[in-house]
Amino acid sequence: MTCSCPAHTQALGRRIGALVVQKLVIGLIGALGAGKTAFVHGVARGLGVNDPYITSPTFSLINAYQGRLPFWHADLYRLSGPSDVQDIGLEEMLGADRGVVAVEWADKMDWAGWPDRLEIRLTIVDENTRALELTGFGADAQAIIEKIAKSGDSFP
Repeated sequence: MTCSCPAHTQALGRRIGALVVQKLVIGLIGALGAGKTAFVHGVARGLGVNDPYITSPTFSLINAYQGRLPFWHADLYRLSGPSDVQDIGLEEMLGADRGVVAVEWADKMDWAGWPDRLEIRLTIVDENTRALELTGFGADAQAIIEKIAKSGDSFP
């Protein structure tokens, strides 16, 4: 799927956030400027988060918000790898019974203990266009991908 501008990337995120019923873990992978944070803004809006200052937690590592479900936004950019991830308490959020956890730079994490997730790879095509590859690991993530595909929504 392609998104031709940041607003379309946000719209896809908003659609996914609106589809979450109980719990979803989202792993975002892509280069700097690929649209990970724009996507997360959309997820927050889809969950009903009204905070006007949804920012990437590059230095705080995790930001928490409340919408119709709890929402945690983690940014692993400054971490060196899986051993650092264990030190920030992300497992507690990932293990919550309900809510959404969006993890930027998810390729720095060992997902062996967390098989249920929606993985999104964002690739820069040109200045405005991004290619997004959505992969569902687990029934809930796969169901969301299927709903988006069946809805016919486009993010040109």
